[in-house]
Amino acid sequence: MTANATLTTPNDRTLRIERIFAAPRERVWAAMTDPAQVAQWWGRGNKLTIERLEPRRGGHWRFVEHTPDGTKHGFEGRFREVTPPRRIVQTFEWDGMPGHVAINETELEDLGDGRTRLIVVSLFSSREERDGMMHSGMETGMNQSYRALDRVLDGTAPQPRPGALGMVKKVAFTMYPIQDAARARKFYEGALGLSVGMAGGKGDMHWIEYDLPGGGCLALTNTTGAQPSAAAGGTIALEVADLPRLVEHLKSLGVAFKAEGIRGPHCQMAVCLDSEGNSLLLHQLDAP
Repeated sequence: MTANATLTTPNDRTLRIERIFAAPRERVWAAMTDPAQVAQWWGRGNKLTIERLEPRRGGHWRFVEHTPDGTKHGFEGRFREVTPPRRIVQTFEWDGMPGHVAINETELEDLGDGRTRLIVVSLFSSREERDGMMHSGMETGMNQSYRALDRVLDGTAPQPRPGALGMVKKVAFTMYPIQDAARARKFYEGALGLSVGMAGGKGDMHWIEYDLPGGGCLALTNTTGAQPSAAAGGTIALEVADLPRLVEHLKSLGVAFKAEGIRGPHCQMAVCLDSEGNSLLLHQLDAP
């Protein structure tokens, strides 16, 4: 069995972790950035819900571990640097201690013999926070997770059956049909202020994607032959920052609303029609 990770304290605020894995660097990188694989090892073998994993600069990650006694532990942070397949810098925060943020710098070193050395240097705000982490059972849990990662890398980890949780990673994009690309872009970019992530096509056929600030992608196209409809049975919901202000702005542009003042348990909503006739739900969460 592979030895436990080595922990050292280079100075008062840092913790250095080193561990060797019997797998090529690209294989270890994939296991650390692919949600389906991360779900098999990060939570020490416990059920792990991956609510967000966006391995890119500025991307958000959030995992929730479910322990056998029913307790949930949430962890999250943001990616500051992602350099495949070698380096990741990210923040780390535990729900149990909100506001106490560490910075983890992860390096994967190719040893040239089919093995990879993992080096993680964690920077804490104070010596007390670092020592508190070390005395919290972190070392035991970390080594359990790394042994689970060994099993993922050598192919002995239990595999989710097709269609089971872990096979579907995320919603790749949500799509609405359009008729007039110029008119649709005027609405989504002018009225709603979205920024184009990609636009292409050939002749009169168009495909336009908007990468939303909080994650997700909205695509518009006239390539499918489908017709826009407010009664199609599906609705795209956009999270907004100030619903009353946006409703007032859209009304000033002549946008039609199907419903306003809709209350949910934790939100308020309104439903308008886009320039093509699709139903568009605008959604604002209540303040915590």
